[in-house]
Amino acid sequence: MRVQHHYFVKERKRVIEFLDRHQISYEAIGEPGSKDIVFDLYEDQYSYKMFKKSFPMLSISSLKNLEFSKEDIENSKWLMVSCRGTNVEYVFQKEAFQYSCPYKIPFHKEPFYRHFKQISNLTIEKNVKWGKRQFFSGPNGMENIIFCSERTKNILENRWEGLEFKNVINKKGNDYIDNLYQLFFKNYIPFSAFVDAKSVQCHKCRKKMILVSDRIFKIKAEYLQDSSKVYQTGEVITNGRIFGETVVLYIVPQEFYRYCEEHGMNRGMDYRPVELV
Repeated sequence: MRVQHHYFVKERKRVIEFLDRHQISYEAIGEPGSKDIVFDLYEDQYSYKMFKKSFPMLSISSLKNLEFSKEDIENSKWLMVSCRGTNVEYVFQKEAFQYSCPYKIPFHKEPFYRHFKQISNLTIEKNVKWGKRQFFSGPNGMENIIFCSERTKNILENRWEGLEFKNVINKKGNDYIDNLYQLFFKNYIPFSAFVDAKSVQCHKCRKKMILVSDRIFKIKAEYLQDSSKVYQTGEVITNGRIFGETVVLYIVPQEFYRYCEEHGMNRGMDYRPVELV
C-alpha cells in the first residue's frame, strides 16, 4: 500500500520549476494565463517531503489517496472505486444540485459546498476524445465523479442493479453530448453500515454527518450480501479531507472489478479494499 497525494493547483513558475527539477510528470489544463496544474506525489518519495517544505500552503490542499497492490484488490469481496483520469472538463452548475453550507479552500476561487445532492444532469465544457484503451475518466478537478464512453456503457449496462448512465450536457449548446455518460450509483449504503465511524455535526447547519477512516473502510457484512448490486455512500467525511468537505464514495463487488479487468477496462481506475465486519 502506498499513500498518494493528488494536486490540482494554479499554474505557478516556482511550482513548474520544482516539478521539472524533480522529474515529476504533470498535466496543464485550461487556457493560457489561467491554467491549472495536475500532478501526483507519494509519501515515500523524497520529492514529496521537499514539496511540503517548499510549498507548505499548497501541500495541505491535496486529495489523499491510497494505492493497493493487485493482490490486495483481488482478495477483497467488495471495493471502493474511483477514477484518476482528468479528460473531462467538468463545469459546476448550481442547478444540477441541492446544496448548502459553502466554504472556501485555499487557491480555489469558487466556493465548495459541504452538503450536496445531484438532482439533474451534469455539464461539461466540450467533447471528450477517448483513446483506444480508455473507458473511464474523472473530471479535471477534485470531485469524485466517474464518466465513461458509449462503448463502456454498452459493455456495462444492465449488468449491475443500481448502476445507471446519465447523459451529460454540453455547456456551449445545452444539448446532450455524444459519447459521454456519467456513472450514477442509485443504491445507498446507510451510515449505520460503517464500523468505527464517528458522528460529527456541520458547524453551520448542525446537520449530522459521519467521519470515516481514509485508510481501509469497514462495513458491516449484512449490508453487502448481493454481488449483483453496486452502491454509493451518500455524503461522508474522510480523514483525508482536511477542510471537512464531504465526498460520495462508490462501492462495487469483486465481480465488477474482474469483469472490467477481463475487458481491459481498468486503466486509470482506482480500487480500494473494503473490510467486511
